[in-house]
Amino acid sequence: MYRPGPTPADPKQLSAYVRAELEKIANEIQAPTVIQLSASYVAPDKPRDGMVIYADGTHLDPDLSGDPGFYGYAGGGWVRLG
Repeated sequence: MYRPGPTPADPKQLSAYVRAELEKIANEIQAPTVIQLSASYVAPDKPRDGMVIYADGTHLDPDLSGDPGFYGYAGGGWVRLG
């Protein structure tokens, strides 16, 4: 998880600070090792193709199975992913 470092007091060090922070951000974006989805209890207001959720299966039950699971949004609807 990215957390910014302390901002330098000396304005001359600001350029190096910004570059180092951008490198830290790039490393976080390029190398996700684990993604954990929290259970969703309501569908997103504006679902878009490519969204992935973990439905709780009770309050949010896209396929009416009653089972919790992963769903992807594609072509106007939620599709169980596995």
